Amino acid sequence: MKKILFVSHDASLAGAPLVLLYLMEWLRENHSKEYEIGILHLNGGEIEKSFNKVANYVYNIKPRNNTSLVLRVVNKLSQGKFEKYYAQKCINTIARFNYDIIYSNTVVSLSSAIQIKRKTKSTVKLVAHVHEMHSSLKYYIQQPTEIIKYIDKVIAVSEAVKKDLMIQWDLDVKRISTVYEFTKINLNKSLKSQSKKFIVGGSGKTGWRKGHQLFIQVANYINKYHPNIDIEFQWVGKIGLLGQIIVDEDLRKLNLIDKVNFVGQQQNPHQYFNNFNLFLMTSREDPFPLVCIEVGMLGKPIICFDQATGTQEMLVNGGGKIVPYLDIERMAEEVINYFLNKNELKKDSDIVKQVFSDFTPENKCPQILSILRSLT
Repeated sequence: MKKILFVSHDASLAGAPLVLLYLMEWLRENHSKEYEIGILHLNGGEIEKSFNKVANYVYNIKPRNNTSLVLRVVNKLSQGKFEKYYAQKCINTIARFNYDIIYSNTVVSLSSAIQIKRKTKSTVKLVAHVHEMHSSLKYYIQQPTEIIKYIDKVIAVSEAVKKDLMIQWDLDVKRISTVYEFTKINLNKSLKSQSKKFIVGGSGKTGWRKGHQLFIQVANYINKYHPNIDIEFQWVGKIGLLGQIIVDEDLRKLNLIDKVNFVGQQQNPHQYFNNFNLFLMTSREDPFPLVCIEVGMLGKPIICFDQATGTQEMLVNGGGKIVPYLDIERMAEEVINYFLNKNELKKDSDIVKQVFSDFTPENKCPQILSILRSLT
């Protein structure tokens, strides 16, 4: 039986951790006699317990009760040395277990994965599953030549990511395999649209990368130049207190309070997604977001920016529109086109639903398994 260690930068409800969780669940359900699974948490999050349920071994690089007053005082008095000591002790413990494969999920976790590989006596293979594009790669890995020598195989989540890796990391194409992201959504469950309004959706944790301010600008353009068209804009995703205050002020000053609604993070986002008529992907940089797979499975056409996402690779033959980078006027006009042309909306709805129908763990995980088997 082979031993594989997954290294997760966090356990949030974001795309990369969810894909890792789905992979681990699939391996545990279908190949438990082939692999023993370990999980190293660099940070916690909402799905940490779900990770731990499917792992044979669980490690935490930080003390799990590090919020206690005693540990915080000790760490502060030691100028952070206690946490560093704890992390090093954890890495040494894992290294002695002699894993066959270390699977680094996102480039953020590569540093810890490499430390474990360097301390492991056996011939361990390192897989880097890269969920980042140009800017994030530059930010997190500033000296790629120092890390790529330790990597045996790279999995890119889209051809756009693969291209960035070849250019920025100077990686040979033979070292990279593209496996598109995948997700779970219960399409057999009754997801009935509860709205008769025409709703344009957006989603994601608010910030520069997801472009929620561009979402507001598209709504403002339509309200300004097409005031008689009744369209509601709805953003689903985590937003902090300061972010909400800023958004509320923007909407007030633009007279969009009745047109745009930021509903926050939701327990059942798919119900909101199913109420959308189309999906506006205003991301500046998004390798292959799960939300696009999910809205695609629900038959919602996608409008995205050129050069901003791997999702556009799925839209070249229909299913949505690709507009010039950051061109909110073109994006707004495409929204109007769909609003006025219900036949085109229906056509692209059918196409996008078909395109994303097989982006599931059952269809994509075997591709990753094949890569893992080729290494040992």
